[in-house]
Amino acid sequence: MAGPGIPLRSGEKDPELFSFALEVAVTTPPGPGAAGPTTATGGSGLPDHVAGTLCYVLGPITGILFFVLDRHRPFVRFHALQAIGITIVWIALSVVLTIVGMALATVPVLGWLLDVLLVMGLSLLGFALWIWLMVQAWQGKRWEFPVVGPQVTRIASQMDNLVPPAPKA
Repeated sequence: MAGPGIPLRSGEKDPELFSFALEVAVTTPPGPGAAGPTTATGGSGLPDHVAGTLCYVLGPITGILFFVLDRHRPFVRFHALQAIGITIVWIALSVVLTIVGMALATVPVLGWLLDVLLVMGLSLLGFALWIWLMVQAWQGKRWEFPVVGPQVTRIASQMDNLVPPAPKA
């Protein structure tokens, strides 16, 4: 008989372990010092810190999804809008980097090397930012990205007046 995490057959895992891990992930509150709400649930049925984290997973796709599902929850709405805004900035930065890369490609060897270093550096920076934003949301914090964050906060606060109250159960 196989125990938790021990393969049952080639490539299979114990389904009880998976359901336990999912339950722990959804019900475990964020760490100490968390500022955001953690127990509220909305249209998604997830606690705020989980929904806020998931806003960043697929960028604008999950950002829009949680923005629509949980528009009544300020914490989730902030992270959803920030995920959408950061993706827009990232796409614009990618376009600029592509143009710079084409210009650098005209310089033999040194231009190509510089282009590769720029692309790799910005890719690593983007990956680190993505992880950082998910960790901050998981901990219940509203960390504002320097350019996008203040705009998102302004838009989210304006929406407080526009969004009708959540329906009472």
